[in-house]
Amino acid sequence: MNLNRILMLWRLLFIALLLISSVLGLRIASELQIDTNLADVSPSIQNTLETRAAIAQLTQNVEQRILLLISGGDDDSVFEAEQQLRNRLSKLSELSILPTSEVLAEKLTEGIKPFRFSLLSDDQRAELISGNAEAIVQQAKASLFGLSEQIRLYPFADDPLGWHSNTLLALLDNPSAGLSNVEAVGFNTVINLRIDYGAMNMNAQQSLMTNLNIVIAEVASDYPVTVDRSGVFFFVAQAAKDSKQDISRITIGSGIGVILLLLFAFRSLHALLLPFISIALGVGFAFIATHLIYGSVHVLTIVFGASLIGIVIDYSLHYFYHGTQGNETDNSERQALHRAMLLSLMTSLIGYAALSFSDLQALQKVALFSCCGLLMAWLSVICLGDWALRRTLTTDKKVFPFLVSAFSRPLKLIKPVAWAAISGAVVVAATSIILFSQPFDDDPRVFFNASEALIASERKVAAVANDYEPGRYLIIHGVNDDDVYQRYEQLFGLISESGLFDAGNFTSLLAWIPNKSQQNSDYLLQEKLYGDGGVVQKLLAEISTQTPFSEFNKPIIMG
Repeated sequence: MNLNRILMLWRLLFIALLLISSVLGLRIASELQIDTNLADVSPSIQNTLETRAAIAQLTQNVEQRILLLISGGDDDSVFEAEQQLRNRLSKLSELSILPTSEVLAEKLTEGIKPFRFSLLSDDQRAELISGNAEAIVQQAKASLFGLSEQIRLYPFADDPLGWHSNTLLALLDNPSAGLSNVEAVGFNTVINLRIDYGAMNMNAQQSLMTNLNIVIAEVASDYPVTVDRSGVFFFVAQAAKDSKQDISRITIGSGIGVILLLLFAFRSLHALLLPFISIALGVGFAFIATHLIYGSVHVLTIVFGASLIGIVIDYSLHYFYHGTQGNETDNSERQALHRAMLLSLMTSLIGYAALSFSDLQALQKVALFSCCGLLMAWLSVICLGDWALRRTLTTDKKVFPFLVSAFSRPLKLIKPVAWAAISGAVVVAATSIILFSQPFDDDPRVFFNASEALIASERKVAAVANDYEPGRYLIIHGVNDDDVYQRYEQLFGLISESGLFDAGNFTSLLAWIPNKSQQNSDYLLQEKLYGDGGVVQKLLAEISTQTPFSEFNKPIIMG
């Protein structure tokens, strides 16, 4: 196949890709999104669909939840600052203010009311088994007439003995239940928030961070309080800001270097046109292709993708240099140039494509972004190179040859035997480092350098909101409900025996919701309270009230 036919094929491919990317770019212009998704820098997990769905939900919870801690010198200032901050935050459409601990307690109390007859604390269970009905009656009378400190969560008609109120209070006080919301300590109070959309979107992050900073600054200026922040969102937003600065520095630095190099080598502003067209088309096509396949482009993809500038410029430099040597009409020379540039493209594609074998989706996106960008930039130079050379370019014939000679002359003095020895030493050193030193770190946190202020704020919030840990979890599988409960008990037994962890630091609903068989047992056991001749009838005999046992609800069914 002759050169003209090959060029025709390349140009047809170039035009097709250019038209397709233009159409797709217009279609997704309003949906373009640069995100900072944490999942992209975490290895993918091969597991069941249910597990992946649970992990995705927990990851979303981690990304969306933020917490603000208001601290001051007195309760009045903290309270007033909290009210003002809540009012201002409620006007931000991106945020939802989560219920306070009091509201959550009320919802939980009402939600668990139909199932209260299936729940007992360990002390209550032991008391019912012992059958000391008179003691229970006396406790109920003391509670009913205000002679004890017992708190009643339900009215008398729903809980004549105050028994279920005690059950729920005992369960809520269980540190392993994980139901307690963040509580105020001293002159501190907290506001739990959820980001409804755009938590990992760079543009949305910038807008939300600006609004939050304004609102927090206003409250801090109106009241003698400080407002600290906690949440992955703040760290990700800072990382995104730093990444944008890195992209700007790389782009500006590379651009200035390329401009100076091209002007110095070819001494014409015309020489700048093709390189920058190839860069623009390559990056644009890569961005559209990556966004089309993955739905977004990760900020790390753009940071690494900025390195393409140096590779893409080489294509224009080769084309210009060979095209200005008087061989532009020599087909054999042009074929040699195209083969050399094609080989250069293939080696670069192979190198970047290797990143697609990584488990990190961020690196997979880098592979796709880089390969698409290189291909489009290469096609741009091949197809537009002759057009760019219509105006004659003059290459430097003194400085560059002198520099090349200066660098190559010392290397020519090294004998082949010495080169072989040097190569062997490098191989031995590299092998030793890999086998013994292991100078590698696959921790994704190396991509981020959190500020000391954010870390200090996070620690201060953690001292008050010590149960705010939505991102650390274990998933227990089982063939049925009872199997899950057995494995849960076995796990916590091993944790307690190991001495390496504090079991109280683990939270789970299973810590206070018993399995179905235990719920049925507790339900039947409470017949001693509500059955014929039971504790309730003995109490009602004294205060002339009646509550039939037949109206009680059935146990909770744990799915």
